Amino acid sequence: MKDERLGLPSCSSLARLQKCPHSLRYDREEEKKVVTEIAEKGTRIHAYLAGEPILLNKQELDLANSCQVVAQRVIEEWAGEEGTQELLKEERVFYESAGKKIYSGKPDLAIAKRDEELKGHILILDYKTGPNEYETANQNLQLRGLAVAIRDFIRREYDEDVETISCAVIQPLVTWEPSIITYSRAHLDQAEEEIVSICTAKDQGPVANRYCNFCQGFVVCDACQKATGEVSIMRQNVYDLVKSKDPRQRRELYNTACLAIKTASSIIKACKEMLQSGEEIPGLALKDGKTMRQISPSVAKMIASRFMPEATIDNCTKISVTKLYEEFYRMKNMTAKVSHKECKEIFNNIFGPYITTTKQDQTINIVSNE
Repeated sequence: MKDERLGLPSCSSLARLQKCPHSLRYDREEEKKVVTEIAEKGTRIHAYLAGEPILLNKQELDLANSCQVVAQRVIEEWAGEEGTQELLKEERVFYESAGKKIYSGKPDLAIAKRDEELKGHILILDYKTGPNEYETANQNLQLRGLAVAIRDFIRREYDEDVETISCAVIQPLVTWEPSIITYSRAHLDQAEEEIVSICTAKDQGPVANRYCNFCQGFVVCDACQKATGEVSIMRQNVYDLVKSKDPRQRRELYNTACLAIKTASSIIKACKEMLQSGEEIPGLALKDGKTMRQISPSVAKMIASRFMPEATIDNCTKISVTKLYEEFYRMKNMTAKVSHKECKEIFNNIFGPYITTTKQDQTINIVSNE
């Protein structure tokens, strides 16, 4: 299989390469790449959003539609009354220095607008379809790398410069409010130095770090195996062990534990695939998955109202506020053009008094790369 990255760093791997330049060697081994179910789902959804004739299941289609709704709102708020034009969609661009390709990136969508002085303003949209929270736009090395590469592309292809580049992270499974940052020329100059430094750093051997989870070599890497092995043989009270460490050591233990989880999950997945292909593993056998049954909420309410009180029926049915708003916005725009800001105000006035909120348990969120 041809490597469209040409064996060079890509924006999606910059955060990992910053910690471990050695990991680039595993990116080049295309035929050995391990693809998770979440990654496969993300690839299908991205292809659909790029306009490819991809058949999605209902869950994937709902997620793709959510991405489009949020993206449209971001574009409207960013562009204002000015027109926009599509610049790039799922198209790989290379950053070059003195005619030599250094790294590449593939934006999900990049659009442009022009002001009266013909200085370019660019918006980059990055869709995240997984359930985990990603780094915000201002912390995201991938977006900084894309911004720098696209500026370089515009300079070479159009012989023009850009005034600003805005980047938005759209992750509907995590939040309805996208994370956005805008880079000025000065910011882009600083980012360019940072990204080139990462891409040209010397390989000093493998270094275990939090991004090992996203490295193709995590199963065979010596540094990775050593780190996960140290966690797996712990026998003392784990809380006391973690408490005895200084803050930086605790962070290192947390990163290693996340890596050990991925290693274990990969082993379990491999065993499952072997059983599915007919291979034998003593003491293990496949078990059929649960059968899920569904019924339309409106049909359920209509029938159940003959036998059950309304309050009891309400306890059995759930309606997603996010999906309800998406349909409300779609219906409103069938008769007249309504912005998301206006539509949200109308929606909240109508449905707000009946919406209840609950807070989920706290989770650990990575806020820096230290």
